[in-house]
Amino acid sequence: EKIISRAEELVRVKSEEELTKREIATLSKDEQTLNTKNEDLKRIQKRLEEIQQLLSEKTGLSKTLEEKYNKLLGLKDEFLKVKGLTERMKEELGKLNLPELEKEYLQKKSILEKTEQRIFELSNEEAKLRAELEELRKKEEVLKTARENKCPICGSVLDESHREKLIGDIRQAIAVKDEELRRISESLKVERERLEKEQKEERKLAVLVERGKQLEKSLQELLKKEVPFDELKLKSVESERVKNLKEIEKLRKEYELLKKQEGELLSEIKELENRAKLLEEKRNL
Repeated sequence: EKIISRAEELVRVKSEEELTKREIATLSKDEQTLNTKNEDLKRIQKRLEEIQQLLSEKTGLSKTLEEKYNKLLGLKDEFLKVKGLTERMKEELGKLNLPELEKEYLQKKSILEKTEQRIFELSNEEAKLRAELEELRKKEEVLKTARENKCPICGSVLDESHREKLIGDIRQAIAVKDEELRRISESLKVERERLEKEQKEERKLAVLVERGKQLEKSLQELLKKEVPFDELKLKSVESERVKNLKEIEKLRKEYELLKKQEGELLSEIKELENRAKLLEEKRNL
């Protein structure tokens, strides 16, 4: 019985020794794994710090680029607005053809002045003829009503034949001047109608010329205020802005992935540390 008991004790001791060896081997392996995972954790945490720094820099850059981009967009809008306005002004000026318009306006003023001068001359002729006719009619009336033998016109002896001859001459002169007056009155009517028409045309031309001059003045002032704009600069800033945003997105995704890996490693490290602690406690029993 003593022999059997001794044998069992030896078997138990041997079994415990083998178990201890396996536990030591496991502990050694876990220790190596723990060291590796701690190194991985340090590497990940270092990279996370780098990403945070990069994100801070690129976020600042993103704000600067956004402000620059928006400013350039504002300049572009102003540039296009001014450009569109100047093009419309140039188009309108082209249609007006101000040099030809001014030439036509001056010609029309010259014609108008000549027409006014013609009307003035005809009006004077008309007034003169009316005065002459009035004078002739007075002479006719004087001859008709004369009772003395002396002619009130020429001072000679006034008999019936002389009276009739003078009245006949006066009536003939009246007829000629009446016809001349009729002709002048008709000419005056035509010239006044022409003047009215030419005045309307002159006013229209004056309005167009004034519009053309105002357009030219406004265009010159607008060209002085024209905003310089560089399309290539806008495209360059836009490209840099988009690139920076993509890099930020890429860094954020990398950060999220590394944070996940960090969490997993921390969990695994804690598990290994707990297991090592248990084995150590077991060995100390």
